[in-house]
Amino acid sequence: MFNSNHRIIFWINCIFLYSLIIHFDCNNQLPPKVSSQSVVSKQKSFKRDIVGARLLIVHSHHPGLTWCISINNGIMDRIKDTGVIWDTFYLDAMRHPDTVSLKHAGEMAMAKVAEFKPDIIITVDDEAQQYFGQYYIDSDLPIVFCGVNADASKYGYPASNITGLIDRPYFNKALELARRFFSIKKIAVISTDEISSIATLTFIKERLGENEKAIFKLVKNFDDWKKEIISYNNSVDLIAVYKFHTVVDKATGNVVDLYTVLNWTVENTKLPTIGFYELSIGDGLLIGVVESGRTHGYKAAEYAIALLEGTPISSLPITQAKGEQNLINRNTAKKLGLKLDKEMLRDVKFVP
Repeated sequence: MFNSNHRIIFWINCIFLYSLIIHFDCNNQLPPKVSSQSVVSKQKSFKRDIVGARLLIVHSHHPGLTWCISINNGIMDRIKDTGVIWDTFYLDAMRHPDTVSLKHAGEMAMAKVAEFKPDIIITVDDEAQQYFGQYYIDSDLPIVFCGVNADASKYGYPASNITGLIDRPYFNKALELARRFFSIKKIAVISTDEISSIATLTFIKERLGENEKAIFKLVKNFDDWKKEIISYNNSVDLIAVYKFHTVVDKATGNVVDLYTVLNWTVENTKLPTIGFYELSIGDGLLIGVVESGRTHGYKAAEYAIALLEGTPISSLPITQAKGEQNLINRNTAKKLGLKLDKEMLRDVKFVP
């Protein structure tokens, strides 16, 4: 039997539970998170006067890198004569790839936002998303990304304020181009062990033909890089070199100059090579089907201008930049004895 104290406690608990039921029934009106974001993205507007609008470009890497210069040139092509005021910030991920340095660089980029007070931001490559861009998801600051190798959802994109351009390798097209000139049965794909490399090599693996024989290798230090390249000379028919920008010296832990790695690779292989960047082909790798950094920059700026003009972000979906070109390094072609048949080279641009 309940005594009077028990009855009081019982009724207090009943009243509490009933109030909870009423509360959740009345307040459970929001749709799921993804749906609420999609509703916001249709309503949010970033429209403002183009003249005097402030654009911050946040690069993952460093000033002077060919890719960064090309991106900047593309952006300038689009915003010239618009009255847009712009500035840049570089995370320097290639020369300082450790997590501590990148977190600090991301914090410095956020400080730059507070100082410069941009109306819109363009973020370039993956590190700029991981250590900077994703912290502004669903804020009132619009962001357009470009050069992203990972699936954009890894960073929480798209968001109500973020859209942009993904970068995908044209590896199968490059392999097809190489097969115009060489018999290729087995390939090796090598890259430094970093965020974008993992994403890109996974992308290539998933799209290789069923009958392709391929080795995939992620490397951290220059000693291991050299061993791999030398071993491929006698085990494969072609080497595809993705990223070589963050190979470290085993003894010191410092990043080896990217041109030192690339030049050593070109000089120490007797095989045809595929590169993924204009820089790679221009400085010695044989063949590539590559997207121009200038195209990425231009199209990112197009998206940025459209947002400032009032275009809803829902009308600017995440997409691939496209605009690929077939490149062959003239000097490496001669070194390998490539026959420069006009018909086979009908759609090829020579560099340098």
